[in-house]
Amino acid sequence: MKPPNVPTLRSKVEFDFKRHCLFCGQLADAVIGRKRKSDVYPVRTSEFQCKIEDICRQREDEWALEVRGRLAFVQDLHAADALYHQTCSVNFRTLKQTPLAFSPPAKKKAKTQAGRKSSLSESFLFAAKYLQQNEDEQITVADLVTKMSEHCGIDDAYGVQHMKNKLQEHFGDKVIISEINGKPNVVTFRNTVRSILQEFYEQTNTNRSIDEEKKSIIQAAAKILKSEILSSETSNKALYPSPDELSAQNNMKYVPESLQTLLQTIFSGKDTRLKIMSIGQSIVQAAAPRMFMLPLQLALGVQLHHNFSSRFLIDTLNSLGFCSSYTEIKNLNVVQLQKKEMTFLILLPRAFCSM
Repeated sequence: MKPPNVPTLRSKVEFDFKRHCLFCGQLADAVIGRKRKSDVYPVRTSEFQCKIEDICRQREDEWALEVRGRLAFVQDLHAADALYHQTCSVNFRTLKQTPLAFSPPAKKKAKTQAGRKSSLSESFLFAAKYLQQNEDEQITVADLVTKMSEHCGIDDAYGVQHMKNKLQEHFGDKVIISEINGKPNVVTFRNTVRSILQEFYEQTNTNRSIDEEKKSIIQAAAKILKSEILSSETSNKALYPSPDELSAQNNMKYVPESLQTLLQTIFSGKDTRLKIMSIGQSIVQAAAPRMFMLPLQLALGVQLHHNFSSRFLIDTLNSLGFCSSYTEIKNLNVVQLQKKEMTFLILLPRAFCSM
């Protein structure tokens, strides 16, 4: 007899650790065409399950209850060949909500006419909170409409234009809605240089120590750099870069000008361009991991795979922030083979080239 609490997907399809993400419960698919889905990783250690159980106790929300229900029916995730989306894992561990790309289908909820207005306000705030918790993603107004529909149902959710008006009414001049990387109506927080500096000067206190003042200056500089990174229009993680984009002359554009200035000031030597490109892209990737697919990190991963075919080596360097993941490299190979454009990239002292 089937146990009463066998973990299931929200669509009532039985959960399979080998096919579905441990966290969101959706299918852990690979790649279709040039379109890329989030990284799919297998559980590799027995400690992973203990850590997730601890986070479930820390979260104590609906998502944690679902994950805990799945964990209750397996003694060893590693032995069960369990899979998970990296994006879902990061959001779950950092107490955020399910990533929009892996959110469950919208549910319709019955409402009385009297309570509809207040309920819609709650649903809008639900979408607005999601935006604030995931400000390092390029979320569009349409994405927020979809997110709102999860709370109130697709029939009651705001339209795109009404959602745009509500966002501007709710956040005022703190948000800007614009086109980025060809995506219309991307919502970003207007954390401008002027507002950051104004906040810095308002916090200036003559009674603070030199160390406190120094820390405040560094924090303001970091906010300026991150603001420039998040507003960058040079990369789109939904698509893999073409071989032309992996060349040395095209790589500097992926490092924001302010970050280039910082690294030029720090580094010593006559020609530091290669260091600025590589370390700069690593910083950009770490600052917004779900927004960018940076060519230098991807090229290094391809080169390592071509020379050594070592998953351990590539994933170790990926965890240190130096290159793309092994899964990402394998997915790229699949895409290139499908397009019959297989290209191996060779790392030279001063550049990348194709052969």
